[in-house]
Amino acid sequence: MDLRGLADRLRALDPSALHVVTLPDFFLDHFVALPAWATVVPQWEAIHGRGGGNLLTPGQHFQPGGNAANTALALARLGVRTHLVTRTSTFGKVYLEHTLGRHGVDLRHARPDGQLSVTTALEFHEGRPANVMLSDSGSVAQFGPESLDANDWTLLEAADLVLVANWSQNRRGTALVEAISRATRKAGRRSMLDTGDPSSRTGDIPELLDRVLTMEDLDIYALNENELRQLVGRPLREGREEIDAARELARRRAHGILDLHTARMAASFSATGEAIVPTFRVEPVRVTGAGDSWNAGNIVGHLAGLAPNERLLLANAVAGLYVSGKEALAPTLQDVVRFLENEPPLNALD
Repeated sequence: MDLRGLADRLRALDPSALHVVTLPDFFLDHFVALPAWATVVPQWEAIHGRGGGNLLTPGQHFQPGGNAANTALALARLGVRTHLVTRTSTFGKVYLEHTLGRHGVDLRHARPDGQLSVTTALEFHEGRPANVMLSDSGSVAQFGPESLDANDWTLLEAADLVLVANWSQNRRGTALVEAISRATRKAGRRSMLDTGDPSSRTGDIPELLDRVLTMEDLDIYALNENELRQLVGRPLREGREEIDAARELARRRAHGILDLHTARMAASFSATGEAIVPTFRVEPVRVTGAGDSWNAGNIVGHLAGLAPNERLLLANAVAGLYVSGKEALAPTLQDVVRFLENEPPLNALD
């Protein structure tokens, strides 16, 4: 794969010419680092058995979260003009200004008249890192088309692409996707959906398959391997089975693109063909937020008109740098260019 050629094309790109809106979720994320599951669960049981107590952890920290907010931050780090539309509390708005705002995300459409959304992510460090997330959805839970005012709609219809995220924690999510994809299509713009983990709404999976996946006005449907397994309703072995299942879902889309990202590969399916590329071989130090960084790179690739295989490589590079970086912060476009110029190793495809 021509990684140096992709680096040259990215070097010539002006990301500030791209205009993206993300919505509707911002969460205050609280991360708790833990040892292996088999080690910590007996400790929890012992503490609970004696009526309570304290357990020291290797580390804890806070950072902005939520699929829309994370993707907005990653896009801004890549140099894209990015706007976040959300509803949070007064504290949440101040926190956003000191985090996403410092990196250039426009927060004029983040309203502080709602309830803060919070997630505590328990990150278990063992073999392959895994996490368990405990969430209070706050104002995200009922963010529908009626939550948008005239100024919001003007912004959405002027954007090159609008990402609707976290359908899974938004009971008004389907109506929101329908309204936004219809409005952006009418305005000659593009829309993208990342549903988030639907495991808390397994009873609504048919709605995702029959009403959301098949929306004619929705341009891009992005998902990861966990979401893919839940949509097809069966276990999938890594690699070929995942690709076949994604291809099966893509056939249900009369229009638009289905993009899949997993730990080892990324794939894109549309009426004009498909592309499958491996991820980069890096040492991950975090997992939470990896998909949002991937989405940011994928969005840039879509808007820059990259060929599907190059677009997926760009998204994989952004995610790879994020999960392996010293800080939980998405890379800049310059970081991505340097990474690709060094022709990093790729994982093997089955």
